[in-house]
Amino acid sequence: MLPILQNLGKQHLNYGVAKKDYETLGVAIMNSLGQAMGKDFTEELKRAWGIVYAALKQGLFADNYEEQEHLKHIIRKCVLDYDEIE
Repeated sequence: MLPILQNLGKQHLNYGVAKKDYETLGVAIMNSLGQAMGKDFTEELKRAWGIVYAALKQGLFADNYEEQEHLKHIIRKCVLDYDEIE
């Protein structure tokens, strides 16, 4: 999956997408999920979606934004943090 995300990130970088734009997208995704799911968008789901988005974002950044060396550590930490929540 990482090569697919890296390629997608490279395409977005070529379109002029900056790192800060991913933060805006993350907020928009969370707001959209909250509106669509209403009360069913629990704190647990918010945390889970936040973890998923953080991992995907790091995959998009890998190589393209010079952060690949941190990717495995960040994804592993996200997974471990989520396991601690449960």
